[in-house]
Amino acid sequence: MFFAVAAMVSQWFEPHYNARLQFLEAQARILRKRVDANRIVPTPEEKAELLRLGEALDHDVSGVIHVVRLETVTVHGVALRV
Repeated sequence: MFFAVAAMVSQWFEPHYNARLQFLEAQARILRKRVDANRIVPTPEEKAELLRLGEALDHDVSGVIHVVRLETVTVHGVALRV
C-alpha cells in the first residue's frame, strides 16, 4: 500500500522536478556561453562533488554535463561515461 501511494505522489511531483531541472540546465548553458575562459577547471572539492553526484547516475552523465568538460571529471583515471 505504501509503495502504491509513494508511486502516485512521485508521479505528481515529477513534472515539477523535471521543470526545475530543465530550468537549472538552461541557466548552466547560458552561463557557459558567456564565460570568457576557454576552460572551467573545477577545484578538487568541486571535482569530488561532481564524482559523488555522478555516482548516483552510475557515472553516466550524458545530457547533464554542461559546465565542465568530461575530461576534467575522472574516476580512478577513467572518464565518466557519456
